[in-house]
Amino acid sequence: MSIESEIAAYMRGLYRAVGATLKTDVLDAAREKIVEQLNDYDWTQSRGEAVGSGGLRDRQQIVGEVWRDGDTFTMQVVDEAEFQKQPRSAGDELADVVTEGDEAYHMPYPRPFMDPAERAIDLDDALGNGLRKRGY
Repeated sequence: MSIESEIAAYMRGLYRAVGATLKTDVLDAAREKIVEQLNDYDWTQSRGEAVGSGGLRDRQQIVGEVWRDGDTFTMQVVDEAEFQKQPRSAGDELADVVTEGDEAYHMPYPRPFMDPAERAIDLDDALGNGLRKRGY
């Protein structure tokens, strides 16, 4: 096997490992930080929206997608929790209403949680640990 083919094989494995790490380890770190940010607001604790309830703090509702374009990976994390009752306006997402605030939903002021969670994630740590677990 030539050195070029060995490097190509290594890089294919590395790209697979990065994708898998983003979909698992980094997504788990993002979930934790999102829940931490939501826990900073009294309203989420008082409503009891805990794991498994389908609410904003339910880790199962926090999903991620990963795309690769050449050497670049992109990850998007979304909280897909739905309203407890039918939303008044079609197209409104619970996470957006909470983040931006909306009087119509009795949320008079913004409670941003996604952006602070994104800033709080230790990406180097989550990615590094995940890659080490996969042999890189």
